[in-house]
Amino acid sequence: MVHRITHISHNKGPLLYSTSVLLNRAAHYGFRAILVGYIVNSLDVEEISALTLYGWFTALVIWFEVLGAVLGDLVLGNRKSIIIGVVLQVLGIGIATIPSLEALYAGLFLLILGSGLYRPNLISSFGKQYLDKKELIVPGFILYQLAIMLGSFGGALIIEFFAGHSGFSIGLLAVGLLYLVSLIPVLLVKKSQD
Repeated sequence: MVHRITHISHNKGPLLYSTSVLLNRAAHYGFRAILVGYIVNSLDVEEISALTLYGWFTALVIWFEVLGAVLGDLVLGNRKSIIIGVVLQVLGIGIATIPSLEALYAGLFLLILGSGLYRPNLISSFGKQYLDKKELIVPGFILYQLAIMLGSFGGALIIEFFAGHSGFSIGLLAVGLLYLVSLIPVLLVKKSQD
């Protein structure tokens, strides 16, 4: 027998956080979709070196989530960590577009730090939306995962399309705009709900 939850409903926080994660993951995976091509074609780096850098970037984003989680929970707070994370991501993508290897390394470092702050703290803030509505936590996280999957898949397709048809600079601009717009839903969540 299926048990339906009819007496309580989700508040706006989970929808706003899911929208933010959809846009942020679209930017992240869109950037990853064009990163190797950008390094090889725009910075004249050998493909094997570009692939190695891509691998390090991907691994370090995951490792820095541990640092971001600790900073968010014990030092900065989740909301402030999310905001700082997005700002670092926007700065990182802006610096990475400067056509030099040094700028790329600096930009990737900021993107790694930004993602490390953003991802675990957004998940934490999302989960806090259900402290008094435990019955809805499973449907809530299904919504959250759906947003991640749609953002990841859609971002890779859309950014690759822009970069392929209009050049890497337009693709990187679209990535930066997606990162920036991903901050708006977070700012719309009331601090009392955070």
